[in-house]
Parts: sequence; structure tokens; C-alpha cells
Amino acid sequence: MPLSKNEKVELLKRIPLFEGCTKAELIEVAISTDEREAPEGHKLTEQGKRGREFFILVKGAVGVRRSGRKLADLGPGDWFGEIAIL
Repeated sequence: MPLSKNEKVELLKRIPLFEGCTKAELIEVAISTDEREAPEGHKLTEQGKRGREFFILVKGAVGVRRSGRKLADLGPGDWFGEIAIL
């Protein structure tokens, strides 16, 4: 089930990148977000390729790899891709 605007705002409020935003600004960001599901094994982004998205994990887990070596596991509430939106 899709997240409500308020649920998205609550997720965004926990991200340091957005900590200086007003509620109105967070609502604006929340409205412009898209949700998507990815099947197991799907690459959300790839090393060396230009990123275009910022991800906040709502459910599930992702593995972070560099040069094939596992660096971390991320789960609900974790985020990545912030450089792509700056």
C-alpha cells in the first residue's frame, strides 16, 4: 500500500539532509517522491554510473558493494543516494 504524504514527511524528517527544512518544504519534497518496489537481486544503482535518485528504504534490505566487495547491509529507515540530488 502506498505511503501517505504524512508518512513520507515523517521519513524525510529523520534524514539529516532535510533537518533544516520546514514542514511546508518537507511536504513539497514528499509530494514529489515516487515509491517503487524492486525484486530481490535488482540493482538500484551501480558503482561508476551517475546517480539520479535518493533512496529511503521503507521495507526490506539492500547490500552495498564496491568493486564486488560487500561493505554494508541497509534496512528500513536507512537511506543512500544523497549526492545525486545535491
